[in-house]
This record gives sequence, structure tokens and C-alpha cells, in this order.
Amino acid sequence: MTDLATLAFWTAALALAGGAGLLLLGMAARAARMAGRPDPALALHRRQLDEIDELAGRGLIDTAERDLAHAEAGRRLLRAADAAPAPWTTGGTASRRIAALAAGASAVAALGLYLATGAPGYPDQPYARRLAEWRAADPSMLD
Repeated sequence: MTDLATLAFWTAALALAGGAGLLLLGMAARAARMAGRPDPALALHRRQLDEIDELAGRGLIDTAERDLAHAEAGRRLLRAADAAPAPWTTGGTASRRIAALAAGASAVAALGLYLATGAPGYPDQPYARRLAEWRAADPSMLD
């Protein structure tokens, strides 16, 4: 039973680590795709400015209305440009490969550290027994 439980634990741990790694790589790939796209709010406000000019050109709004609407749309454009986050930059495929290698290396290092300093196969130690041993060793520690 212990071997089956150990196998199940390591299988679950490997699946979770792999899933986390895939999630990180997926987010990095999404960031790379989003890096070149402009903010859609800026395009919307620029289009509003063009529509105001088009309406004025067709004579549907007078010059005073055009100036007021143009000023308001311009303020919105400037506000959106100031609030827009800085574009994401990525290092390309080399950075993604380095990130993947670092994630894999950290998993291998953690496993190696556990095997070197841990105690695989060591039986569980109930908390109540450990607490009693600590109190016996130093009664003032847990008062």
C-alpha cells in the first residue's frame, strides 16, 4: 500500500507541476501575442474625432457644436492615452525557452534536494507525539 500511495503522490505532484508550467508558458505566449496590439480605446476615440469631422463636413452639425464635440473627444483621447498601460514587451522565443528551462531546472533541483535531505519512505509522525517530545525536551518552550 505504501508503494502505491507514494506512486500516487509523485504522479499527482508531477501532474500539478506540469500543469503550472503549462499555465505559465501559456500566459507568456499570450503576452507575446498581445505585445504588438495597440490599445483599442485609442482607436475608438480617434474614430469619434473622424466622425465628428464627417458630420460637420456633411452639414449635420454647425461649427460651434463641432468644436465642442471635437474638444470633448480630444479630452477623452488624451485621458485614454494617459491611462493606457505601457505595452508589454517580450524577449521572444529565447526568453520563453529560458523560462521553460528555468522551470524544469527548479523542479529537478527541488526533487534532488528532497532526495538528498528529505526522508522518503519515513513513517508519519503524529503531531501529538511530537508536541509531547518537544515539551519533554524544553517545558518552557510551549507554555
